[in-house]
Amino acid sequence: MKNPDFKPDIENIEIGFMPVTKENIAEAERLAVAPAQAGMVETVAECWAEALEFPLWRPVVLAADGVWVGFAMYGAWPRESGGADVWLDRFFIDARYQGRGLSKRFLPALMRRIRREYGCDTLYLSVYESNRVAARLYAEFGFAFNGRLDINGEKVMEASVQGL
Repeated sequence: MKNPDFKPDIENIEIGFMPVTKENIAEAERLAVAPAQAGMVETVAECWAEALEFPLWRPVVLAADGVWVGFAMYGAWPRESGGADVWLDRFFIDARYQGRGLSKRFLPALMRRIRREYGCDTLYLSVYESNRVAARLYAEFGFAFNGRLDINGEKVMEASVQGL
């Protein structure tokens, strides 16, 4: 995270994804959403606990020019009928770096990464209806509501990732 005054050149930043591990979890836990967004997405600590319980989840730090600016967690959740649905379960930019266009750089790159790792055609996520900013962002990158709710009552969105 190192530099809270970091102001990236959005067009030319180098973005990357770093797996969260027991060696870096303490630093990753410093990433957080703005107070007004609390409750709309789980904290890094909550995600880490879930990833330890369910190893199918892959928590990653989002890095821009080496500065930790956000967090995501994704994985393939098994279906009872066989196969699995691939989920982008968590995605956020740290409060200190919001409003700089980073979501629009990271989201498509993350979608490509997930497509490569899982070979999936469809990617799912869920969002609280009150989180209109996130829903608009996701829609901009091809996600659409599919009429389903997840186990927490969040609306499910899906996107085709075939062409990524």
